[in-house]
Amino acid sequence: MALIWLHLITALAAIGLGLVSLLLAKGTQLHQLMGRVWMGLMLCATLSSFLIHRVHPPGGWSWLHGLALWT
Repeated sequence: MALIWLHLITALAAIGLGLVSLLLAKGTQLHQLMGRVWMGLMLCATLSSFLIHRVHPPGGWSWLHGLALWT
């Protein structure tokens, strides 16, 4: 269950941070920092999604895992 929370929190944080960074002037140091943090959050959300496969019966993969591969 902790993996689901990790996935949820990092994904929601990435969405929020992505929206805020789109409003900032492109190329500033703050914009670049937020972009790097966003990449880390997305990496964590994507990698954690591959560990959640036990939720789907009988422990298989879903179409969402294919989406995670694309991400």
